[in-house]
Amino acid sequence: MGIWPEEFATTALEAVIVPADTPSRKPSSVEDRDVADPEAPNRTITRGRIVPLYDLAWRKGWLTDEQREAADKWSALRERAAGARDGGGEPVGVTAPWRRVPASEAQLIALGELRRAKAAMGDHGEALLIAWIVEGLAAKVIAAKIASNSRRVMREIKAALTALVALWGMA
Repeated sequence: MGIWPEEFATTALEAVIVPADTPSRKPSSVEDRDVADPEAPNRTITRGRIVPLYDLAWRKGWLTDEQREAADKWSALRERAAGARDGGGEPVGVTAPWRRVPASEAQLIALGELRRAKAAMGDHGEALLIAWIVEGLAAKVIAAKIASNSRRVMREIKAALTALVALWGMA
């Protein structure tokens, strides 16, 4: 199975990429799909796609539609605040440190929105979302790191996402 960089994240939904050999990585978060081969349209090839943990949780019914949308919006805001830019269909990426210029207006707006989000969900909620969404850590791994259990961690993650839903009026 050949996985090329251009086959990875192309939207904010698919932006979290963690190496497959990371111990906290869930095997189900890599989704295989068969697509037509661009060089030979008569045959199909298998491509891998990273599925964010919040999308998997939504598919299993652990998150509501609004919580999933809040997780997606929060993830996109983090990318935008870090300097990510939409290249018109190109993969979303972060600007290299040596090529950075003063923050753009989009970055400043995203940073302001993230400050509002942090105020709504608290420091602990933000730390959990960073671990779960950005770092791609499973709830069990997060629970082990903070000496808790995975059910409590998921409840706290859902509470943080519910706070974002209320903040952004998604309900």
